[in-house]
Amino acid sequence: MTEDELTKAKNKVLSELVIKNELPMGRLVDLGFNWIYLKKYITTEDEVNAIKNVTVDDIKSLIHKLNPGDFTQLILGPKTE
Repeated sequence: MTEDELTKAKNKVLSELVIKNELPMGRLVDLGFNWIYLKKYITTEDEVNAIKNVTVDDIKSLIHKLNPGDFTQLILGPKTE
C-alpha cells in the first residue's frame, strides 16, 4: 500500500462518514453500534481523527498480524455425485 492509495481510501471513507452523519438515522445507527459493541460514545470528530491518523505502517502491521491470505472457506451446496 502506498501513501497515495491510503489517502484515496481515507477520503472515500471520510466522505461516506460525513454524508451518513448528516441524516439523523445515519448518526443514530453509528451511535447504537458503538454503544452496543464498544460501550462507548464516540463523536463524529473522534471518528474523523481516528481515520486521519491511520498510517501506511499501521496497515502493513495489521496485514502482517492478521495474514489475510490464511483463511478457511466453507461452501454449502447440493450434494454432487
